[in-house]
Amino acid sequence: IKGRSKKQLEQDILDEAQSLIKQGFKADRVCPYIQIHEFEALLFSDISKFQLHDAWNNESETKLQRVCNRFETPEDINNGIQTAPSKRLDNIFPGYGKNKTFYGPLIAKDIGLAKIRQECPLFNNWIDQLEKL
Repeated sequence: IKGRSKKQLEQDILDEAQSLIKQGFKADRVCPYIQIHEFEALLFSDISKFQLHDAWNNESETKLQRVCNRFETPEDINNGIQTAPSKRLDNIFPGYGKNKTFYGPLIAKDIGLAKIRQECPLFNNWIDQLEKL
């Protein structure tokens, strides 16, 4: 984002989409998705799937649940550089950040696309657009 607000980022993407359309891209094929949060936010869709992490225990489960309880949707979990989803996970599961490319996809696969879509309305709306193509 680099200093741009969500609204400015959305406008910049829409402006770029308009530029692509003028270059011959079909307007109905341009479906921008703005995920202002990290991929790890989507993993908060079902915290029980973190059980595959070596450091899973009752304390880590409680900490994950506290994070979830503070936000309406997993997509809202990103209110600062030090509180970004991956930072939160690294605090709960030390070393997660160094291994997130290992754990992240496994957890996402265990959660499943249906559950992520259920819990993350912005992501779901984007997938709906793609499915309609």
